[in-house]
Amino acid sequence: MTKKYNKIEFVAPDGNDSMVPMGYTKLESASKDGYSVYENSYALPIGYTLPGYVTYEEYSNLSSLDKQNLFTKAVVLEEEAEGLSKYDFETDAQKVESSIKGLHMITKSDNIYTLLGEGSAILITADIPENAEVYLVLDGIKTIDISKLDFVATRTNSDNSFSVKKKASLTSEHDNWAVFQDQVLFNLGHGGAGENTIIVTFPQANRMSINDISVMVVPESSYVSNMENLTSQVLSNVKMEKNVIEGTISTEDTRFLQFSIPYSKGWKAYVDGVETKLYKSDVMYMGLVLSEGNHEIKLVYNTPWLVPGAILTIIGLGISVTLAIYDSKKRVKTV
Repeated sequence: MTKKYNKIEFVAPDGNDSMVPMGYTKLESASKDGYSVYENSYALPIGYTLPGYVTYEEYSNLSSLDKQNLFTKAVVLEEEAEGLSKYDFETDAQKVESSIKGLHMITKSDNIYTLLGEGSAILITADIPENAEVYLVLDGIKTIDISKLDFVATRTNSDNSFSVKKKASLTSEHDNWAVFQDQVLFNLGHGGAGENTIIVTFPQANRMSINDISVMVVPESSYVSNMENLTSQVLSNVKMEKNVIEGTISTEDTRFLQFSIPYSKGWKAYVDGVETKLYKSDVMYMGLVLSEGNHEIKLVYNTPWLVPGAILTIIGLGISVTLAIYDSKKRVKTV
């Protein structure tokens, strides 16, 4: 049996299906009081497998959307993994026909947009296909006159039966909490196929640079296929005890078994009773390389430096006791 330990639910007001991310299914039994609850149909188990890897350097050079897409196809590693194939990544994201139809309270010179005040807006039209998740990409974007800019993007279809609004923040190097980025990615939901209008609205006067504005989609069929591949060979019969996780898995070829557990040097992994190298994967998780066949997996956690720390503590206590005894004897002799 495979249990989904990282299953996530989504709550939205009734009649606001456009807010729900792709891959979620409504739970009729849990929906009430004007709100609907949706379950992630493709939540990943604690251990799932991927066919190959890309290097962290290759990952770093991808766009935000492609990074997201990559995680559903291959694992990102900071070092080569012996026995595991390099993955030749091809994105599922597709650019759709779109154009800037108007600027409201905005003047433009080359890639510099001058916002004249509250309500400044960029009007974009796009032809959205059926069954796809939609993204608005603002590439090479920077705020010039103010250190932090919050703004929104709203997508509606031609008969206004579909509408979704998302917010983004952009900071400059002058902001105390700056997040350095040169691209803003709006996930504008799935559905609402046909001719769409996307309006990006700004709250105040400012100058900003935008090198390119595009509308991208990821077909639902691609997402479903990727997630089904991820969950085709997974860790089963999972037992979790204090500091120990055990399970079994059967693989049809050499694959990377990734755990939905943050990486820590305190973990050790054993495959069929033999200690096996654990890799830091997908920036923050961990996993190992598995050969074809049936395997028993065991993870054991020990707090890093716990034993050396305990030894040093004992030594320190011993020194303190010795000094105390020495000082006591010295005082007795003095008296």
